[in-house]
Amino acid sequence: MAAVATYILVSHLARGAEGLSPEGRAVFIKSTISTCLPKQRAADVNALMSEDALGFYCNCLASEAADTMSYEDLRSYVKAGSFTPAALAKIEAAGETCAKRLLPRCQRVGEAVQCR
Repeated sequence: MAAVATYILVSHLARGAEGLSPEGRAVFIKSTISTCLPKQRAADVNALMSEDALGFYCNCLASEAADTMSYEDLRSYVKAGSFTPAALAKIEAAGETCAKRLLPRCQRVGEAVQCR
């Protein structure tokens, strides 16, 4: 993620803007999804979740987090190698929002959880 964040900072972030540029947002979302899906698949709590459900959650998380990330959040990530507590709180809030959005779309079918 650090290489992607560096790329975003150098190539796509408008320094004067509070949030990510459209190009930076797209790169951030792609990177977040590529990190999120394997982690969600590996989590025991998600053992019965379908790929569609995990995909919905990760897409939502990436989009919601991108909406709240600032240039400073990513600059700090590149500098320190980890997100600040404030940036982590934004990511956690995005995860909670997405879990709440996912729940009504899902139902248990046999051994799996399917979502519309």
